[in-house]
Amino acid sequence: MNALHLEDQVSFDFSFDDTKVQLLHSNGDTTPLVSHQAASGLEPGEFTKRKKDAWNQLNLQRNLASFFGSYSMAFRPSDTVLKAILSVYQHNSVCSVLNDRLRLDETPALRLPVDCSLEVDHSEHTTPIFTKHPRTGKIARHLYPYATLPRFSLPSMDPGLLGVAAYIFDRDTEDHRDPCPLDIEQRFRDLWDTHEIIEHCAVFYKQLPTPPSSPPDSFRGESPVSHKRKHADDGQARPIKRSRIAVPSRHITPRQRPRRVDPKRATGSNSPHASTTPDVAPSLVIKPPSPLKRKRAASVQDCPVQQASTTKRPRKDLPAATIPTRTVYERAVKGRGRRLT
Repeated sequence: MNALHLEDQVSFDFSFDDTKVQLLHSNGDTTPLVSHQAASGLEPGEFTKRKKDAWNQLNLQRNLASFFGSYSMAFRPSDTVLKAILSVYQHNSVCSVLNDRLRLDETPALRLPVDCSLEVDHSEHTTPIFTKHPRTGKIARHLYPYATLPRFSLPSMDPGLLGVAAYIFDRDTEDHRDPCPLDIEQRFRDLWDTHEIIEHCAVFYKQLPTPPSSPPDSFRGESPVSHKRKHADDGQARPIKRSRIAVPSRHITPRQRPRRVDPKRATGSNSPHASTTPDVAPSLVIKPPSPLKRKRAASVQDCPVQQASTTKRPRKDLPAATIPTRTVYERAVKGRGRRLT
């Protein structure tokens, strides 16, 4: 039982063959993690570049990997490791220049592997937990409240990142195993709230990458819908809608064919109906005409067709002009006493 177990030798069932890589900290923009970066000697943007490296990865059984992501389970470094972290925090909290800080990963007292205990939130977990002995392979069962859990050795995890995870666990959990004598929740917060660390954190926040899905600074606070409406109010959508109303009307109502008179208007036609046509055409563009107005427009435009028919009637009656000549000739013959045969 005194042997140090690896992180993949703990599970919620008897199976230990389904492992998964879980990031200890998936987001680098949280307040505890940014404060840790400023207090541990990391460079701005360094954690973002190395987030997927081994120092931030846990090799866990799949059935409990997600609980480390939600911080309802955490590996807590030993008090010796935590005191060494606090010592580096204390030194860097009085450094007004970033380059004067000490790096936590260069401290001799924080050598790997890291000796940790497994902390479990009792308000969320009551089922048995199983561990596998690293040498014998024997499986042990640990019942709630998990007082018999062994200690663990993490060969590649960063001690400072483990300390931040333990801090978040203590901050968000009230019901866990026997309280540790070292209150890291209060001591970490006291050092993170110093003036120098807060000033350094401002530099780290500026180096955080902007999410690809976030809008530009000039459009923050505006939804995509309001952005489209802004273009619609610029006066570009209304003329398009009016043209869509006028164009289909030419194909729907064949009575508007007399609009072919437009070329005559361009040549300066003196037709009395040319003056009425412009009154109809703008009405189609500016406002969709009612059925009553369409009938009136059609009646006005039909007038040229009726006048064309009246001009052709005298041409059909031209042969009737010879009738009076024949009548005069017949009377002249009768006056001479002749008969027509």
